[in-house]
Amino acid sequence: MRDKELYTQILGIRFPWKVSEVELALEDGEVKVFVELEAGAEQHCPKCGQTCPGYDRRQRSWRHLDTCQFRTILVAEVPRIKCPEHGVVTVGVPWYEPGSGFTALFEALVIDWLKEASLAAVSRQLGLSWNAIDRIMQRAVQRGLERRTEVQLAHIGVDETSFRKRHDYVTVVSDQAGQTVLHVADDRGQNSLTGFYETQYQDDAKGVQAAGPVALHHPGRAVDAEITSRFTIKPDTAICDACGREYEFTNRKDRCPYCCPKPEPEPDAYELDDWGSADYPESE
Repeated sequence: MRDKELYTQILGIRFPWKVSEVELALEDGEVKVFVELEAGAEQHCPKCGQTCPGYDRRQRSWRHLDTCQFRTILVAEVPRIKCPEHGVVTVGVPWYEPGSGFTALFEALVIDWLKEASLAAVSRQLGLSWNAIDRIMQRAVQRGLERRTEVQLAHIGVDETSFRKRHDYVTVVSDQAGQTVLHVADDRGQNSLTGFYETQYQDDAKGVQAAGPVALHHPGRAVDAEITSRFTIKPDTAICDACGREYEFTNRKDRCPYCCPKPEPEPDAYELDDWGSADYPESE
């Protein structure tokens, strides 16, 4: 199998695109794979799908998954078309997301690494800047939000958490039953939870409505009077992640009494024996 056919297969390049050339730079430790549009292929507007005439081409490059120990770069002359409705727009390509300098498969690799290691470790291992990793995370979050379906909430939890050493706080709103994060906002004030209510429970916001009264667990400091009037406040209850039951707690170390009962205390060394007499050690 020749190099063009090899990269066509491993990159998943399909019509109307094709691999036109492969360059190997041993000194730089890099492989460049040049991809071009088939001659005579129709070009469609990415917004309306209408077939449009070409306008010009611009060279773009994206980092892909490494080939063995070599960094792999995809290079393509991406055409722009002139749509009668949307004007001059860039034709979409299947291996990347607009605004990204990486292929979709490479971004998926970065997200997988971030689940297992710190941002600094991923930066060192993949040779990426912190800003580049942050933009990859933001695009992944946006894709997840776009895939999110409407949910009927019964129990939501509000908590605050700090990071860094200067007591920077964020407020986290989560679905206690589905164990998913619904909203993250800066700070731990009243406006943090107000923003969640405005985006999820207004009549004109995505059509999402609460199914009956919503229980608000351990709200902390992020609740004002307007919010409390719309929720059933349960500051001393939580939903068990294992069994899904609601239980009361006095501090964060308390465990679910249904599936995580407290261990039996060890008997005292001087407790009464079976005959009812104290089992004290004999004195000398």
